[in-house]
Amino acid sequence: ARHTLDYPGMLLLAAASVCVVLFSVWGGTTYSWTSPVTIGVGAGFVAASVAFVFTEKHAAEPIIPLRLFRGSVFNVAGLIGLVVGVALFGAVTYIGFFLQMVDHVSATASGLLMLPFVGGLLVASIASGRIVSATGRYKIFPIVGMAIATAGMGLLSRMSVSSTRLENGYYMAVLGFGIGLVMQILVLVVQNAATARDLGSATAANNYFRQIGGTAGSGIVGAVFATRLTSKISQLLPPRAGAALPNVQALTPRQLDALAPNVKHALVTAYSYALPPIFLYLVPVLAAGFVLSFFLKETVLRTTLEDAVPDPETTPVREQAAARAAALPEPVPAERTLALAGVGAGVTAGGVATVLATAPAVTAPLLSLATADPGRPPDGPPVYGYVRQAGGAPLADATVTLIDLSGRQVGRHRTGPDGGYRIPVAEQGNYTLIAMAGAHQPHASSVRLGSQPVEFDVLLDGAARLAGVVRGSGTKQPLPDVTVTVADTHGEVVAVTTTNAGGQYAIENLMSGHYTVALSATAFQPTAQSAVVTDGQETTLDAELRPGARVEGTARNAAGAIVPAARVTLLDASGNVSAVTTTGQDGMYLFQNLPEGEYTIIATGYPPAASRLRISGGTVHSHDVQLGYPEA
Repeated sequence: ARHTLDYPGMLLLAAASVCVVLFSVWGGTTYSWTSPVTIGVGAGFVAASVAFVFTEKHAAEPIIPLRLFRGSVFNVAGLIGLVVGVALFGAVTYIGFFLQMVDHVSATASGLLMLPFVGGLLVASIASGRIVSATGRYKIFPIVGMAIATAGMGLLSRMSVSSTRLENGYYMAVLGFGIGLVMQILVLVVQNAATARDLGSATAANNYFRQIGGTAGSGIVGAVFATRLTSKISQLLPPRAGAALPNVQALTPRQLDALAPNVKHALVTAYSYALPPIFLYLVPVLAAGFVLSFFLKETVLRTTLEDAVPDPETTPVREQAAARAAALPEPVPAERTLALAGVGAGVTAGGVATVLATAPAVTAPLLSLATADPGRPPDGPPVYGYVRQAGGAPLADATVTLIDLSGRQVGRHRTGPDGGYRIPVAEQGNYTLIAMAGAHQPHASSVRLGSQPVEFDVLLDGAARLAGVVRGSGTKQPLPDVTVTVADTHGEVVAVTTTNAGGQYAIENLMSGHYTVALSATAFQPTAQSAVVTDGQETTLDAELRPGARVEGTARNAAGAIVPAARVTLLDASGNVSAVTTTGQDGMYLFQNLPEGEYTIIATGYPPAASRLRISGGTVHSHDVQLGYPEA
């Protein structure tokens, strides 16, 4: 497809970025904050930003689609990213300079002394990413991270001539750990909330906001630092001595050593005075990010690009429902109604076609059966695109159908070798696009058509199959009636079945991905295995169940009388409770499906009695217990 580059948007965004850079770098240093130049670049930023918004509103393919700003997740994540950028670049840029001047180390050594910051950032980023992957929950990390980063920035303000390198390293590690919990999670949050077509724009825009925050933060911190440094030097040195100094903001440790001892001492004192309080000024900025993190909505993490995500161009679901309900035509005639619980009543016309069961406010994920006559394709702006399978390969012979809100078919197309489709549409409005192909999961999405052609690509996941045979360990005999439970990476059960008389099981229509398969059966020890299923393919996973041991017995007292309602507890070799039961009226107890090993049986009801027992797999053990003293 041919794309239209947004040249006006690119130029205006570049102009706004340049203005914000010059404003933050020049302001308070090269020019005063009230100078015409500083005010001019500030006004230029406002003008370029307004023009950029106007241009993006009318651009065919905007560089930053304005629809992104209709989502609260994108806005909140962008603001937090801006705050992180201010803190990260505004503070870290000058820590190395402080270490060189006050700690009197080389540039290389100052970089090495900042490794605690990098280490905290690295550990937090990796750990938070693994936890989010395992749990699917992410909101806690920006909240905790911003709180820790705020504390770390406050600790950095304690850096001084007398602070040790260990203390400085601790302060930097706390800040790095806090920012590490936030920075990468924000990218994930934005990508998770964006539609497939906006994924690149949303990611780039979020990074852009963080970079703009870093640029403005380092510039403003630099201006405040220069002002404080110049003021302190004028207090510590005579005006004539201060005028003879080189550029104090560009001094190196070697140049500092070359100065007179009294001048060197004054400069070190000025450096130690000028920078640390600025870190304290940044604490409220990070605190604002901490407050914003509470407004970050947590949604279910997607596993593919085609997972259901509301299109930012549409209104929220409830408003969308009301608008669509108001726009619906008269009710569909009875002869076209579908009975969703069974076979459709009154299905007309020669043959069976595929149709979608939809509700006005919901993007329908499943397909049902009915018929329709597409008629002659209308002339109008088309909806077009490509149908692809997992991995991006084109999917030929896929059927793409477009229906309106009343369920009438508007158009249909079968994809060619390149996976492409094109359906002209005569009227503007909201439609449902359905794509289906053999051995693949069907897909349905809402599409809004206007006066311009709409490009909409579809990714169809393969309908994977998981099958296998369950046998007994040792005997290798197939086991019937074994319960097979399949759970995804989030622990959600997606399918349950049982083996047939030949020990075979099969689960159809699985999405591709990693799964855990648990197997359990009476008189056998439960087991679990991992499986990876691939789109459109069958994965074979055979398993063996080890027979479980059985322990049974009777609780009696010393006189030989049975003891009902006695509590019998089974402990494994590590002292962990494996099972607990109570004897019946006949004094008998029973434990099943036990793995082999050493056990301790404790019976209470009288003074407790304990005895040890060695259990072998697949055997029945008879073990009576005798309780304390005989009955009176």
